[in-house]
Amino acid sequence: MYHAAMGYMQGQDTTQVIDKINSVLWETQKAQWVFWIPIQLLNFQFVPVRHQLNVVLITSVVWTAMLSAWYPPEVATEEKTPSTVSEQNQLKRRLSLITQQSGGGPADATK
Repeated sequence: MYHAAMGYMQGQDTTQVIDKINSVLWETQKAQWVFWIPIQLLNFQFVPVRHQLNVVLITSVVWTAMLSAWYPPEVATEEKTPSTVSEQNQLKRRLSLITQQSGGGPADATK
């Protein structure tokens, strides 16, 4: 569920999400057993019933944070789109206008 939700939120298509799940599911499952089984054994053994849900909820936040650290978002390697190039050109023009208005730029600072 985690890997599917993260894949779709990152804009991946269904094929990419399924490939990601197939590549990391077994590792995630083993880590989940190592993490959750001891937590639940301790929870059921030592925590009063009225507080057991709180333990699970707090531990779920920790588990999700660990998953996020282990599987950070993948950075897409896309070519620059015209809008990106256009935005860069606009920033260059603004920077040159600011430099002209301030009476120079880095070249003037060395004089």
